[in-house]
Amino acid sequence: MSSAGTWAGKEHHIGAVSPLPPSKIKSIASFGTKVEIYDAQFFNFEPTTALGMRQRIFELVASASDLIPVHEFYDTTFTNVHSDAVGYFFEPPQRWAAIADCGEWPCTGPHNTLYSFKRSTFVGKQPLYAAQDFQIIPNTPAFSRHVDNCAF
Repeated sequence: MSSAGTWAGKEHHIGAVSPLPPSKIKSIASFGTKVEIYDAQFFNFEPTTALGMRQRIFELVASASDLIPVHEFYDTTFTNVHSDAVGYFFEPPQRWAAIADCGEWPCTGPHNTLYSFKRSTFVGKQPLYAAQDFQIIPNTPAFSRHVDNCAF
């Protein structure tokens, strides 16, 4: 699941009873958040589990309507990772269209997502786009069609 930056949100280690799911965001986004991850390793990811459930390495927080911070990964190793098991991004749900928040259209946090990878290594089965340096963005045609060499 992606990281999210919030203002006055929950503690990292929740010490009291909290509504489920514990990952649900109960605050506004913090627009200064930056996520850096070093030396992560991902092994044997297929698009579905043995029980047919969706399985992805990266998935957005379902309640992150305002902003998903840029995620920067360095020296990441992917071992036997299927192309369809890397990321799952979604369209903002219509219920996010609240006059008091984002106006008459849904908040666009999921459209404004960037995962950047530097010095990556792929072992065994490799995604189609396997490269040492690459980026992942949502398939948002209003934006992605303007990105050179963007492939879906």
